[in-house]
Amino acid sequence: MISSFALRTRGHLSALCALVLSSLLLASLASAQERPAVGDAKPAPIVLELFTSLICGNCPKADGLAVELHERDDVLVLSYHIDYLNMGPVKDPLSHRDWTNRQRWYRELHQSAYVYTPQIVIDGQHTVVGSDRAAVMAAMEQARDGHTHLVFEPASNGKLRLKLEQQSAGRLDLLELHFSKLTRASLSKRGNKVVERLYANSVMQVERRAVPEDTPELLLSWSEQDFKAQGRAFVLQDRHNGKIVGAYWGYRE
Repeated sequence: MISSFALRTRGHLSALCALVLSSLLLASLASAQERPAVGDAKPAPIVLELFTSLICGNCPKADGLAVELHERDDVLVLSYHIDYLNMGPVKDPLSHRDWTNRQRWYRELHQSAYVYTPQIVIDGQHTVVGSDRAAVMAAMEQARDGHTHLVFEPASNGKLRLKLEQQSAGRLDLLELHFSKLTRASLSKRGNKVVERLYANSVMQVERRAVPEDTPELLLSWSEQDFKAQGRAFVLQDRHNGKIVGAYWGYRE
């Protein structure tokens, strides 16, 4: 027969264990709230690509709109400086042939007659004059549907795994974009006259890898620390029609 003392002791120990477990659980929850997990769901942003140049006299208005939209959490703004306006010694220091080629690729996809600056492409589907604020805002409203949420999870080797809500059909490219969050650039023109403007997310480099056919997940070579970098974004794009089906970028302060 178990004595009353033993029963009282067992009851005290059970209560103490419950208290300790509750404290550990609360501490764990508080820690999880303080450090957002990599795999947490995040709404897919609208991707706005601005093709611009320091040499373009009509671009400052579009550049200002890009900086303004950069402050929105639901928009990823990327500024590409094209090089076809460079003439002789007057060159945009941020320009690159890759960005010109990207704009020409959109021209072929959208069957446009020519390329121009400032031009804004929204989610790879909607093309508008970058200085036309009303047209840009209207196109952004049309682009709100149809995104795929990209979920990044830690893998066993310390790298990251990308999980897709929908399997691809072997037509997707995963773009890793490196950019300067806000870039102030200047260019000397006509003697002592200097043009100086502020750009949102001026793209410096793009790395592309194809997503294999019918792939529900993809093991990446990037670490969690790389992923959190503010100067890095990930865009999933259909290479056949240019549609951007998902995007994610580093944590914003």
